[in-house]
Amino acid sequence: AVVSTQSTGEAKHQKSLRTVSSSDLLRLHQNNMKLVEKKQQREQEKIVAEFEQRERLERLKPRIEAKSDPGRLLQKTKGQINREKDRSSTVNPTVGSRGMPSRAVPSWRAGL
Repeated sequence: AVVSTQSTGEAKHQKSLRTVSSSDLLRLHQNNMKLVEKKQQREQEKIVAEFEQRERLERLKPRIEAKSDPGRLLQKTKGQINREKDRSSTVNPTVGSRGMPSRAVPSWRAGL
């Protein structure tokens, strides 16, 4: 006696697979081909979109050529020049807390 190792559900499933008609197979094949074509089309569109985006970014990049000028690094900045002018224009430099500007007391706090 031959002992079957398959359950009845598996046997029915295999039987149903064998009875698929050729028209069903054709329909399944066509659906699969449509899905594959859609996937390939999406991938192609993605590649084209990435390429177009790179082109747009290249067009937006400024075409500036910067020349290196080491002498520029040794020049004084505008801020340094202005501070030197301010220092040389003061006649009597004040030292200590008297010369420091004080803030005005607000009116709402004057009585406290």
